[in-house]
This record gives sequence, structure tokens and C-alpha cells, in this order.
Amino acid sequence: MGYMKQIISHKRRVCANPSCNGLTRNKGYYKGKTIYGKFCDVCHRGGKRVYFLEKQKIDNSKCEYCGWNKAFCDRHRIIPNKGYCRENIIVLCPNCHRLVTVGLLRLERLENGEIKSL
Repeated sequence: MGYMKQIISHKRRVCANPSCNGLTRNKGYYKGKTIYGKFCDVCHRGGKRVYFLEKQKIDNSKCEYCGWNKAFCDRHRIIPNKGYCRENIIVLCPNCHRLVTVGLLRLERLENGEIKSL
């Protein structure tokens, strides 16, 4: 129960992200009082708009592994917590993305930009 007392705040604070001045988001209710989190809605959902725009600059019209281009493809992050930058992204069709996620296919990006299967 001591852990719950540490994470519950009944006062609305400023977002924990140093570059943001937004107010923290409402997480729900506990014992009849409102609970607030550590981050505002924008920071909680993945950061500022710059992050979203960077992700949208990466073309996802063709699979870099098999060449499939019938619909939009997925942007697979090589290192999950690094974010959406061109060096960390491989554009894959849904089938190849599923194989990589499950672990049946391992891919890496070479220095010259090509995709190599391991």
C-alpha cells in the first residue's frame, strides 16, 4: 500500500517533462478524490508534435525487405525505445513486420542503407 501512496497525487501539478509547462492529466479517482499523473496528455501520449512530424517524413509506401506496395506499410523500430528517426526505422509490409515481431525474421540496416537478413 505504501507504493500506491507514492504515485497518487491529489493536487494538479505541472508536467514532469522539463520542456513542457502543461498541467498533469486526470488519471481517475481514488477514495472519492481525483488522481493526477506525472505528465500532461501530450507528453503522456508520446511527446510533442515534432515527434509525430518526424515519423510522418518517413515514406511507408513500399516494403524495404520484399518490395510489397499494395497498401501502406508499417514503420518498424529496430531499437524500440530510440524513437522514429531514419536510422532506427525499417519500413515493412504487415507480413514481414509480423515475422520480425515474432522473431522468425531478423533484419538490420547496413551503413550504406541496405537491409540485410540475419
